[in-house]
Amino acid sequence: MDEFFLRASLVTMIFGFLVITIGSIWFYVEAFKEGIGWFLACLFLPFAPIVFLFMKPEKAFWPTAIIFLGVFFFFMARLMI
Repeated sequence: MDEFFLRASLVTMIFGFLVITIGSIWFYVEAFKEGIGWFLACLFLPFAPIVFLFMKPEKAFWPTAIIFLGVFFFFMARLMI
């Protein structure tokens, strides 16, 4: 039974990581569509993605929601072990 939960948590963790990756790529694509300055700022400045989220919520809301969904799966996998 322990092996089943270990494998299930590994699959869930990998799925969460993939969802986080997809959401992050989507977020950076939306920042690039807004302008090269937003893209570079979000890529290199620590708080720029948060500023982008609050200044352009119509573009950044769904990618951010997908990232948080991936984080949820990632931590749920951690609780399975």
